[in-house]
Amino acid sequence: MANCVCVQLAEIAVRRQIKPTRRQIKPTNDYVNGGRKIVETFGELDSRERLEYCDIDERGKRLMFPDQGGSYENLTRRPLDPVVVQYSGLAVSYLLQVYETLENKLTGQGEKWVREESLNRVEECLLPKFGGRGKFRALAPPHWS
Repeated sequence: MANCVCVQLAEIAVRRQIKPTRRQIKPTNDYVNGGRKIVETFGELDSRERLEYCDIDERGKRLMFPDQGGSYENLTRRPLDPVVVQYSGLAVSYLLQVYETLENKLTGQGEKWVREESLNRVEECLLPKFGGRGKFRALAPPHWS
């Protein structure tokens, strides 16, 4: 578990480290970005890969997420739907690449925060009463300010 790292937390930590130029407004957004936005921002995808990723991302979400007409039960059915397999495979391959890019941008304190909070989130999701969805999940940890 010590090697589990949340890419969303790594992205917001990097975003908070960026020094704004004269034209930029200091980043004040305390919300984590979704996986797709992170992959599109930090992934090194060519135009074909980007289109493939966006297409399978949309199809996967429609199949799995209730707010998009899907069901989490599609993750437990066997055999897995080929869209679920493709969605998961692309997510893992691109998110690993993206994390390596983000990791290179993190400073010592940022990396420490990401590792600690990622471990906290893993431990929390193992609790019997874990409720992983909700607006509070989209916020950066409050002690990061």
